[in-house]
Amino acid sequence: MENKSRVLFAMFLVTALSISDFVKPGLAEVQQPQQFSGLFPSDFPIDLSKCWSTLINIPGCLLQISTSIFSGQFGSIGIPCCKEFLAVSESCLPQMFPLTPFIAPLLKDSCSRTVTPPTKQ
Repeated sequence: MENKSRVLFAMFLVTALSISDFVKPGLAEVQQPQQFSGLFPSDFPIDLSKCWSTLINIPGCLLQISTSIFSGQFGSIGIPCCKEFLAVSESCLPQMFPLTPFIAPLLKDSCSRTVTPPTKQ
């Protein structure tokens, strides 16, 4: 009797495994995690260290940029820092500020006014 139970169980197991090969994968299947494009260094098509390199070489530039971002006062960036920020490639800017894409245009606008102040007529 015990042998018959084992044979029936083995046949049931083989049948279940065979059928499972034909069933389409559903929601219960383990899926690969989604990747967030632009958040991880391996996702960047350009080298971020090259984008930031000129700004890093100017003393206090990164501090001026971060202070202006966190305070919301973009006019506090010095002229040397602004000149270098304006020289950063357009392809770098979205990669430098991936979570806040509105920051780069604000910084560029502020820096263009700092570097070339309006003339009095």
